[in-house]
Amino acid sequence: MLTKGRLKALQCGLGCKVLARMLGISETYVSSVLSGRVRPSQNVLKRLAEVLELPEEELQGPVEGPAASGQRS
Repeated sequence: MLTKGRLKALQCGLGCKVLARMLGISETYVSSVLSGRVRPSQNVLKRLAEVLELPEEELQGPVEGPAASGQRS
């Protein structure tokens, strides 16, 4: 499942390695959070929202529309 956080990170050109450094967490953890396999702690969610300039609530749900299926406009 592609989350809004992952979509935003991709749009900003931020990979897991860069996000991990910015957030002070492991690259594996970032990947797991962005893919929806792991629910982030409140602290990580807050920091991720700040970095991606998104409300925390938007990081908790799936993306809807063409971007979710990998289609580009």
